[in-house]
Amino acid sequence: SVKSQTTWKMVSAGKLFSMAIKNDGTLWVWGDHPATSNLEVIPIQIGQENSWAALSCGSEHVLLLKTDSTLWAMGGNQFGQLGLGNMMPVSLPQQVGNSASWVQVQAGCYYSGAIKSDGTLWTWGLNYTGQLGVGGLQYALLPTQVNVLGVCKSVSFQADHSLALFDNGNGAKLYSWGDNAFGQLGDNTTDPHTLPIQVFESAGSNFNWVSVAAGLFSSAAIRSDSTLWVFGSNGSGQLGSNVIGDQFVPIEMEPGTKWIDIKAGDLFCYGIKEDENVYTWGNNNLGVLGTGNTQAQNSLFLLSTLDKDINSFALSKSPTFSSTFSGAHVLALDVNHTSICAVGSNNVGQHGNGTTTSTSQFSCGIADLSSLSILEMNTFQVYPNPASTELHVFIEEGSFTGILRDLSGRIVGNYALQTGTNTLDIHSFLPGTYLFDINGSVKKIMIQ
Repeated sequence: SVKSQTTWKMVSAGKLFSMAIKNDGTLWVWGDHPATSNLEVIPIQIGQENSWAALSCGSEHVLLLKTDSTLWAMGGNQFGQLGLGNMMPVSLPQQVGNSASWVQVQAGCYYSGAIKSDGTLWTWGLNYTGQLGVGGLQYALLPTQVNVLGVCKSVSFQADHSLALFDNGNGAKLYSWGDNAFGQLGDNTTDPHTLPIQVFESAGSNFNWVSVAAGLFSSAAIRSDSTLWVFGSNGSGQLGSNVIGDQFVPIEMEPGTKWIDIKAGDLFCYGIKEDENVYTWGNNNLGVLGTGNTQAQNSLFLLSTLDKDINSFALSKSPTFSSTFSGAHVLALDVNHTSICAVGSNNVGQHGNGTTTSTSQFSCGIADLSSLSILEMNTFQVYPNPASTELHVFIEEGSFTGILRDLSGRIVGNYALQTGTNTLDIHSFLPGTYLFDINGSVKKIMIQ
């Protein structure tokens, strides 16, 4: 069990899962495990390694750095996003190549990137819109260098386009590549690009850039004068206050306002102003903005963050071909890094608090199992799986209530369970994936 006094280093949010590194260098996962599809409503440790330094989650995979600067990956690999030279999923972290000079990782939805200590940027995985920035639309199963003059300072990926900062000695310039249907590459066109292009700057301007964030169909970046600039789609208000319609070149949001950080997700943003207040805006599906409701925000919403580390916010990523944002959630650490805070979808336990209850306001605190009556995962069995007309649930000891939910979290069945084998009639349920929940312990069930 994971107690509330646990100290955490950093968190990252995948589509239907979450991961974190503790200060002791160990790696933890919860939600829909990206490799095994096991459902975990509290964090469980991955392996016994204690030298993990950084991580970044994509939709179904994760990139990791160790303290020795080696690069590792695990999870789904259907497009080669693990960089291992194949398309086979990996359930435990596996080293990518032999280099020990990696300094930064960034996972897009189904593609990946990493920066080496010499400032070169390397990408691999899905490339159907040119989001790898290496020319053409071919997938890359191994890391491939992105050729831009200068040292890569930072990079941000989402689903179909990429942003990066390169410094050639005259300050960091903003580059973009990939899909551009809504102007999210910022070059005053809607033409896609398979190689990096410099984002449009007005005549005579010579700004440097310090922070970038690629969202779904939109982009945001902070200049060296701390102003925030946005471009791309504004269909859900993700370009923020005083911006009307889509923008094909960067436009300043709230002119004169100073910012220190910007993060973009599935049609929504989190931004931190110089007074260290956190603001949210855009799409609010499942309450991901933390406003206490699910109404979209076309203007900025002030988020109370007195109990959170403002540098720790992590936003989930959904691919453009996903029919819904069913897993959209946001993670953060409390100021003391003793608890994980979460908001938005929790349909498969991605909040890590021992429940599958979604929330529209941030709640902090990993489940303290000493105060919960939770049946351990190995004390009940569900079979057959997949099932068709009957489902058998074996309880080792005790009386419990079993809850069957669909993936939206809707309860479709309640069952009184006793010691021994319980037979449940499921012939009336539509085929699909369901969650069987006994006091917070969850198993994924396939009904045919």
